[in-house]
Amino acid sequence: MAEPLSFQALSSRDYVLSSAENFVLYVLLEAIASGGGANGAGGPRIPLNLGVVIDRSGSMYDERRLEFVVEAVKFLAESAAPDDKVAVVAFADKAQVIVKPDEIHDKGAVRRAIEDIDLLEIGGGTQMALGMRAAIEQVNQSLASNRLNRVLVLTDGQTYEETACIDLANQHKEQMSFSAMGVGVDFNEKLLMRIAQDSHGKYHFIGNPSEIPGIFDDELPGSARGYDAQRSNRGYAIARRPGARGVSRESGNLFTRHATGPRRSQGHLRYRRP
Repeated sequence: MAEPLSFQALSSRDYVLSSAENFVLYVLLEAIASGGGANGAGGPRIPLNLGVVIDRSGSMYDERRLEFVVEAVKFLAESAAPDDKVAVVAFADKAQVIVKPDEIHDKGAVRRAIEDIDLLEIGGGTQMALGMRAAIEQVNQSLASNRLNRVLVLTDGQTYEETACIDLANQHKEQMSFSAMGVGVDFNEKLLMRIAQDSHGKYHFIGNPSEIPGIFDDELPGSARGYDAQRSNRGYAIARRPGARGVSRESGNLFTRHATGPRRSQGHLRYRRP
């Protein structure tokens, strides 16, 4: 007997500026059987096949940017399901795979990769296209129609050869989507938005590590299920530098929550210092 269906809509933007300017809005409409669909309550989610790209360039040491990125990788390691394949690539002037797809389940391997990220001999510049290309190669190894095939780029978007990054997303968008998570008050929103929109992915801004589970549950529905935030805070450390605690973009494209404290203004961004 056929079961009733419910529908869930996911949009590429939560907010759109009210103006005469045209915007592109992508909407994913998911049909879920009443017995529990891929992401329904209690239902299994689709296995992941991810290539995670970490920006370890010099600018990532400002404003706790690298710290936020590390928290995101930690979240993935803690919430990965047994069937998931998640590769992690770090890049600066060069790119290097620091976690292979099946190693995401080895918490010790992920811990060592994160703790040693400063020791990688990959320079201090920013060649994001090299990181994306290495992640694409990792995703291609496990490419399957029954998996969510995606490249996630975690960066401030300040890179050489922006066109090469856009071209890579367009060249491979039939096999995988590309999503971006920006960090830093001056992150390159235009580039990250273009990469995501061209390949049917999404883009986000990480304003505080506490937002990471919600961001990933929007990006990868069901990924936050069973995630223990307190347990995830153990054993990972990285040098911290003073910087902004919360940011909101007043253009209408992006809004995030603020911590308490006085606001300061910098162009069209507002931020607080600890």
